[in-house]
Amino acid sequence: MARATLRHSATSDRRRALLDVDELRRKAKSYMVLSRLPGEGGSQAEVAYQVLESLIASMDFPPGSVLNLDLLQDIVGLGRTPVREALKLLEADGVVTLRQRTGVTIPQIDVDRQLQILQVRRPLEQLASRLAAASTDREEAEPLSVLADELLAVGSSRDAQRMMRLGTATYHRLIALAGNEYLRRPLLSVYSLSRRYYFSRLNSGEMMVETTQLHHRRFRAVIERDEARAAEETDRLIDYFMNIARIDSRD
Repeated sequence: MARATLRHSATSDRRRALLDVDELRRKAKSYMVLSRLPGEGGSQAEVAYQVLESLIASMDFPPGSVLNLDLLQDIVGLGRTPVREALKLLEADGVVTLRQRTGVTIPQIDVDRQLQILQVRRPLEQLASRLAAASTDREEAEPLSVLADELLAVGSSRDAQRMMRLGTATYHRLIALAGNEYLRRPLLSVYSLSRRYYFSRLNSGEMMVETTQLHHRRFRAVIERDEARAAEETDRLIDYFMNIARIDSRD
C-alpha cells in the first residue's frame, strides 16, 4: 500500500483555489455532528474517515480530483496522523488512490463495478437488518427511529446533501444496534463504494422520494423487531439499487 506522506507542491495552491474551502470546512463539521461519531467514542481517525468519505460520496471532491494532504487536514480540522490513517482506510476500501508524489486521487465512477458491489452488499445488509431487529439493546432503537423519520421527510425536499448526511447517520445507528463488530468494517466499506454512485444519480425528486421510502420501511421493520420483514425490505432496497445499475450498464 502506498504511504500517505503527501508533499506540498506548487500545484496545491491552485487546487485549493478551485475549491470553496470555507464551505468544505462547514460541511465537514456538519458530517461530524450529524453522524454523532465523536460522542460515540470513535477515534479521531474514524471521525476523519467518516468526514472524508462523506465529502467524497457527496461529490464535493469530484471524480478525478487530485488532492493534497495539507488541504484535507485543513478541511477536516484534525491532526495529520488521524487524517493519514483515515486515508489509508479509504484506500483499503477502494474509495481513494494514494500516490506519494501526486497525492490523493478520487477514482472515476465505474457503473459495472456497482453490480459486483451490490452482490456483496446484499447479504451484509440483510445480516445487519436481522441482527439489529433481534437486538435486545433498545436504547439504540430510539435514535434510529428519529433519524429514519428525518430521512423520510427530507426525501421530498430534494436536498441531496442532507439526505446523504442523514443516510450515513442512520447506517451508523443500524450497525450499532446490530452489535457485531466484525460486520461493521465490511458493511461500511461496500456502503462507501455505493454511495458516491447513487448520489450522482439523485437527479430527480421522484428518485429521492422512492429511495428514502425504501430506507424508511427497512428501518421501521428493524425498530419494530420484525426480522423477516426487515430482511424483505432490505432485499427490496438492494433490488432497487441493482435495477438502476443494470439500466445504466446497458446504456
